[in-house]
Amino acid sequence: MYKGGKIKYSKALSKTAGIVIAVVIIIAAIAGIYLLTSSSHKTVSVQALSLAPTSFANEQGSAVTVTVYGVSPSADVVLYLGNGQTLNQTATSSSIEFTYTYNQPGTYLIYAQEYLNGKPVQNTSTSLLELQILGVLNSTATQYLSIPVISFDSSKNPTAPVVQAGSLVYLYGGYLQPPSGQNMTIYKYIWNFGNGQTLTVMANSSTLDPEINPVNTTYSSPGLYTVTLTLVTQNVSSGATYQYTTYQTVAVTGSGVPFSLKLFNGTVPNPGVITVAENVPGGPYSFDPQIDYESVGFEVVSNVFMTLLVYNGSSTTSFIPFAASEVPTVQNGGISSNYTVYTFHIRDGLHFANGDNLTAYDVWYSVIRLCCS
Repeated sequence: MYKGGKIKYSKALSKTAGIVIAVVIIIAAIAGIYLLTSSSHKTVSVQALSLAPTSFANEQGSAVTVTVYGVSPSADVVLYLGNGQTLNQTATSSSIEFTYTYNQPGTYLIYAQEYLNGKPVQNTSTSLLELQILGVLNSTATQYLSIPVISFDSSKNPTAPVVQAGSLVYLYGGYLQPPSGQNMTIYKYIWNFGNGQTLTVMANSSTLDPEINPVNTTYSSPGLYTVTLTLVTQNVSSGATYQYTTYQTVAVTGSGVPFSLKLFNGTVPNPGVITVAENVPGGPYSFDPQIDYESVGFEVVSNVFMTLLVYNGSSTTSFIPFAASEVPTVQNGGISSNYTVYTFHIRDGLHFANGDNLTAYDVWYSVIRLCCS
């Protein structure tokens, strides 16, 4: 009201105006929140990444497809292949596939990293997957080449291939088989540890193993490192050399860079029991022990036919009687003094599947059939 040239407001009017102002502020705040969460400003929810290959064991030169799951659409995904190479794609759905061909044998650690708006969001570095790429040599190549193998000293590096930055890493070198060609031998082993260090180790002329085994190196910074071992073979007559390389990824964990292998989180039905399943096209070739040497048929043969003796556990110089009643020795008269005659006595109570008795003649016939047919 107007009085004496001064303006005065009543308390009731003042309170009403304050309420109106407060309501306007609240509405404005709600409108601001709505604008920030509208379709153009919405925060993208991130799912947990996971990845799976079509197979954990593949031959060199064959394509491997790895699928990354839990990806946010429009996110950029980088796949680390374990050999120093990467692949990247932009996702159009919640999963994305990468296909790559490994041309060298070895064991590779792979993981995926997701980026949104250029910023790293999530990765699978604590669930590293191991891919085994098998070396393949044809009959001609095996005359000149040998496939090298890399393994860790598990007593000194129990978490390998994941190791701690700054610690010593111990690596063994070896080979699957020597070259089969005439005058061919394993000459030397060449290490490249992926950290700028290399080492050449000569092969022992008798065992063909490296003269220094294991070797060791140190990684000062965390990250994925690619170790290579090149096995050099040589023709001792001509001096010609040949070489073949295998790979091994080493994951070095450190401050702010965690690495660990993916662990099985299911239920093991029979702990301590190893079940071996084989998928071999064509099935067994035969069940005749004289002519069947392929793996499937021979596994059946070795389980249904008896031998005179069997190895005593892992020993190759100690035996246990099987079809024979005892192991022949010089002392018990089973082996002649000049080691040219071996006498086996067949255990009693052995029968064929049809009930016929197993006799010494049956054993003799098996040996004659093998030697003379």
